[in-house]
Amino acid sequence: APPIILDMATSTVTVGKLLLAAAAGQFVPEGWGVDADGKPSTEPQAILKGALAPLGGYKGSGMSLAVDLLCGVLTGSNFGKGVPSMSRDYEVPERVGHFFAALDISKLISPDEFHSRVRDLVDQVKSGRRSEGVEEILVPGEPELREEARAREHGIDLPKKLAEELGEWVVARGLPMWDSSPET
Repeated sequence: APPIILDMATSTVTVGKLLLAAAAGQFVPEGWGVDADGKPSTEPQAILKGALAPLGGYKGSGMSLAVDLLCGVLTGSNFGKGVPSMSRDYEVPERVGHFFAALDISKLISPDEFHSRVRDLVDQVKSGRRSEGVEEILVPGEPELREEARAREHGIDLPKKLAEELGEWVVARGLPMWDSSPET
């Protein structure tokens, strides 16, 4: 079975979703973030100058603190107020750290038994009762694996403005340009 990969922000959404919405000239749903004055906003540019909403209220804030300890403090990278603003100059290094943990499964359970139990758990989750309007239950990493397969076959969809900005960035650095469709 494909791996279960949980790669997530400790905010309601990632800054990448705000950047894509801003590039497409779209508003975002309420609850994604606040402006520089701490007021709720649906304008991506205002949220980029303010803050993303934490995932899960106070529990999400606690998780965010734990992630900041592991990814920032422990790795010697920026943390807390030292993390650059979301509306920063992307040419300036951001010194954002990452934390990865690896476990030797065989020290706890046989790898074959572990994989069998994981498959059983995934089967249980995917065969669970679905809410009205939900066609399929997905496990973490599954949407991204499907999107990767789609993108490998059909290419990566980008808002036209973002594609133009990336093209300018590539050309300014003398890098080879990719094939793209002006309608995208």
